[in-house]
Amino acid sequence: MQAGNTGGRPRELARSGGGFDANPGRDGEPRTGKREVELYVRTYMTLLQSTGAIAVSSLEPAHLTSGSSLHAGAEEPEPDLNAFLYSAQRIPACIVSVSHIILGQTHRDFVLGGYDDMARWSPQSAPGRRRRWYWDGAQHLAAYVASTSDLDDLIPSLVAYQFEWNKMSRLFDHDDEARAWTIAAGGGALPTAEQIAQIRETLLLDEAGWGRLAGVWGDAFWSTLALVAKGRKRMDLRMLGGTYLGFGRSTRSWWRHASTVLAERHLLDRPVYFVSSNTHSIVNTLSGVANRRRRELIDFIEDTEHPELLPEMRKMERGNARGSWENLLYFAARPYFHGPGKDAIRAERTEEEKALGISHIEPGSAVDVGIQIIELSKLKPEWFDSRLQGFDPTASDAIVVNINYPLGMAAYHIMSQVGVATDTLKGIYILGKAATLNGRIGDIMMSKVFICPINSLLYAVSNGFTCQMAMRKVVKRSTSFGRSRTMRSMVFSVSRNLASLSSCKILRFFGKSDRRIKSI
Repeated sequence: MQAGNTGGRPRELARSGGGFDANPGRDGEPRTGKREVELYVRTYMTLLQSTGAIAVSSLEPAHLTSGSSLHAGAEEPEPDLNAFLYSAQRIPACIVSVSHIILGQTHRDFVLGGYDDMARWSPQSAPGRRRRWYWDGAQHLAAYVASTSDLDDLIPSLVAYQFEWNKMSRLFDHDDEARAWTIAAGGGALPTAEQIAQIRETLLLDEAGWGRLAGVWGDAFWSTLALVAKGRKRMDLRMLGGTYLGFGRSTRSWWRHASTVLAERHLLDRPVYFVSSNTHSIVNTLSGVANRRRRELIDFIEDTEHPELLPEMRKMERGNARGSWENLLYFAARPYFHGPGKDAIRAERTEEEKALGISHIEPGSAVDVGIQIIELSKLKPEWFDSRLQGFDPTASDAIVVNINYPLGMAAYHIMSQVGVATDTLKGIYILGKAATLNGRIGDIMMSKVFICPINSLLYAVSNGFTCQMAMRKVVKRSTSFGRSRTMRSMVFSVSRNLASLSSCKILRFFGKSDRRIKSI
């Protein structure tokens, strides 16, 4: 089917127009490598140091030349949904209305840059990346950056998002009917099934791609697609500050809150086990908060008919599931405690954890990384996860400092700060994963070798877990697409099981090098 009867064109014609011709090398492969990537980084780092805003479109040539694996279909006529959705999940949803993006390292940077009213802007978030965003409700979006890695992550995402948005907008140029129907749908006049099929064909999307796009935009699908149909997106970027010392100051400000808590609790001279993981798995296995609310959490799963948890719970009741009840309760605890009207229950949980020597410190600077401080001597082993049976660290005077994993070079600044501020660092433990870069949140890859982009050195890592161990937690499930797939189940099972297992494995190391421990 062609894209309508008002100037539509088939895919063959689309490939030859619109400025999407590929630029292959002699062997038919894109001419990309380390040099092109470094050129891309130098381009946006240099431009961002200018005093004014830069157009995102000015970065497109270097972006295309770099041959990003996340944007492999950039020069294809069809929208590259992997790149577009990967970017959309790492930028707040309000990006559809935004034209001006301001980046800064500290609140002072924004004030000096003329954005002294930013404190009154609306906080925003993105499902696939932790970063502090603020939106003025119109065309301005501000973001704190904690390291150069934030720029390396954010800039390509913005460029890819705008590039693919404009690619879809150009496709509407070839079908006035599809454009009119889409704009009308944004106003509430939903199109017929035949009209939807023509709009989809105009955008060169198959049914699966159309479904993925609708899944990400949700209720705002037609209003957002109407904006695409109305015209091109032309965003600009402005960087405030951006110095190496500024990143160090941001991290020092972030750690200041932890130093205050340590001083108030007379813990500054205690031995420290430093962990980079998340802010739920270790506390879950140590506090017993979820296990003591087993009945409430089961009722919550049943009352809400949770689409993931309820089927899993039914299998466990029949003895057909390989997971544990503890893992299920941990997973259910997150939506349970953070649901509406749960303020009193959250306060109760906080008091229970304080009594166990567990303190939570929310991030208050550009470094959007939460901190937990755990006193081993105040824990109650009888409330531990069953996989920690026989483990008793209460004879130790050490503390655990657990942080929500940082992004890229922010980890370097954090470790530098913690190393300077901590007298006795007993050990450093890292719980994490790599991503398979397939455009989905939750994708998991357990790497054995890492390359440092700073010095190009390779580092071999002996992982505590293997892919084979992860795959044992995968159960095939039928998804809404009607096909048997493992991705969704793997994300659910691995995130629930391996996070708890990894925490238990790490915890058993605590105290082994502490002479005050009598027996483990």
